[in-house]
Amino acid sequence: MEEIKVSWRKWIDMRVKIIDEYNRLSTRVQSALLTLLADGYAEVLNQIIECGESAWFLTANDDLGGGTYQVIEALKDRLDIVVIALNFNSFFLDDLLFRVESGQKPENLVPKDIIFTPEELDLAYKDIMKIPIPKPVLRRLQFFTAQFDFCDLAADIIEYKSKDVIRLAGKTLSEVCRNECGRDKVKNLCSQTQNGISVRGRLTIINFAKALAYFRGNPEVGLDDLRQIVPWLLREKLFPNLESPAFQSSQALSVDRIAWIRKLWDSAIELYEQLDWDHADPLIPIEQEFNQGLDGLAAAEVNRRLGAIENAIIKLSKDSKLLAYVYDTVLRLKYFHQRYSNYMKWLEFRG
Repeated sequence: MEEIKVSWRKWIDMRVKIIDEYNRLSTRVQSALLTLLADGYAEVLNQIIECGESAWFLTANDDLGGGTYQVIEALKDRLDIVVIALNFNSFFLDDLLFRVESGQKPENLVPKDIIFTPEELDLAYKDIMKIPIPKPVLRRLQFFTAQFDFCDLAADIIEYKSKDVIRLAGKTLSEVCRNECGRDKVKNLCSQTQNGISVRGRLTIINFAKALAYFRGNPEVGLDDLRQIVPWLLREKLFPNLESPAFQSSQALSVDRIAWIRKLWDSAIELYEQLDWDHADPLIPIEQEFNQGLDGLAAAEVNRRLGAIENAIIKLSKDSKLLAYVYDTVLRLKYFHQRYSNYMKWLEFRG
């Protein structure tokens, strides 16, 4: 086996890869493509080649069953952003006629100044990563992404009140959400989605928000950058619960996911401002203290901070129901409490 020499296809290590009509690939080839996308290598006859960093573009006329093979879910999950091509406008038929009569090919019309070398791509990526996300913008993004995974009826133990628990139990959110949970199912955005936003989805939002700000010439990521890019990033990752009362007033929202997700964003930001969460969020002073580090803290100071965390949780429980953003806040407070408690045990161990 080790004497066999594999002749690898040249495209595997190219920086930009285009897979046309990927939904016509067999399931076996899709699995191999998934390995390339997810792990960055291909293996044939015990021989491995790494493809390195690259940009992937996959096209499909219809990946909802219109291809030769069903697209595996894991491969779909690796697609960061889905852009739907617009229908052809009949009033551009004269341009199409000119293209046919002149024999022009679209690929020959690409301007040379937008064809980048690998070095230029590396430089652009480094510049994009330098674009900052200001704390007020990041806090609003956190508030938005916290709205969806929570479901109070999913479990009794607070850490497991997640829609993933419902899915793993073989049930759907619609089944569970039909029961009364004491929350307004129009105002609370958690009732509108079948799932939450994954860690991969959040990383994708950060990367693309920085990229959009960079190409717009903005020195930092703004709320408008997020408002524009988030719906396209979540269109195939955030699935609507069409039984939610929120869809009864507008049938269009059940079809137009971009408009629906943008409305989710606007509603979350509006709620953030109504709550004055920049000042009312109990996490702010606790997080600021925690970020200063634990080294050298005396036991008395640790006990004071533990008391502050416990008081914040008690106040939240009295002032509000366990809503989605409160749920994530409580879990974060519990995290701080555990860190301080472990530090206190370490102090006691040292005597």
